[in-house]
Amino acid sequence: RAKRAATGRGVADVLGASGRAHKARNWHARRNAAGELAANLAADPKVVDDVRAVLWGGKAKADALRTAVEGLGTAGNPASTALLTELIRDKRAPTNARWHGIALMVTLHGIDSTVVDALIAVSQDERDPVYKTASAALAAVVHRARKKAPMAEQRAYNYLLARAESCFALDHGDIRPTGATESISQNPTLWVMALGNLGGAEIYPLIAPYLVDKRRWLRRHAIEALRFVPTNEARLAMIKAMQRDPSPYNRRLAAEKALYHPQYLMEEHVLRALREDQDAAAALGVNT
Repeated sequence: RAKRAATGRGVADVLGASGRAHKARNWHARRNAAGELAANLAADPKVVDDVRAVLWGGKAKADALRTAVEGLGTAGNPASTALLTELIRDKRAPTNARWHGIALMVTLHGIDSTVVDALIAVSQDERDPVYKTASAALAAVVHRARKKAPMAEQRAYNYLLARAESCFALDHGDIRPTGATESISQNPTLWVMALGNLGGAEIYPLIAPYLVDKRRWLRRHAIEALRFVPTNEARLAMIKAMQRDPSPYNRRLAAEKALYHPQYLMEEHVLRALREDQDAAAALGVNT
């Protein structure tokens, strides 16, 4: 992210410069504006109040809202992170500002429990226009945390698995729709994608049925979800998808996702699968 020293310019001036840069399609200048705003936030905590006024004021344009959110994320101090957390929770805030705030959570360093709690809260309400983004972002945040410490964010990990499991049970007809199931998500595509962001050996039994689902798009997302599943079952499922999925696009996708497991690529049965699908081989740049 862009880094600049605090210039003393007010928030309105910085966001105005960002708007002009956006209009001129000068993305480098727009990101510099976010860096300048972050420097001002770091130098003077009171600037947070000015950013709050912009985010909740209802008059700022989309480019100014995005720069304000990116400035908060780049600053990375407790006050800025607290305001970002408040923003994504508040349904009265502009939807596009909340969307950018949630997307930014995936890149933040030092994610704490308040951020995770906010993402969980938003992901539970399917009437919220940003709940899909929150669900996918939560999974990505947990995945990143668990790469550093395998048992990190266990509560959020279990929550994501439980939401996906109940959604899939309803989708497969294992649960009959009743008044008691109204809180269960009916969006299997979202939860296959979220599990793909989450990763881990535990997700394979949940996504495996979707690898052979009649719905082509669900097979596609299930194949993509294999990229962070470090098991032999997932490895073999990826090879099988390369060979047998009815969709040429899905076969190529399986080959591309195999790049996440490069240690397996040159094994004989993988090469045999690629020989049977030259499009998949071409996608990987493999000479068979």
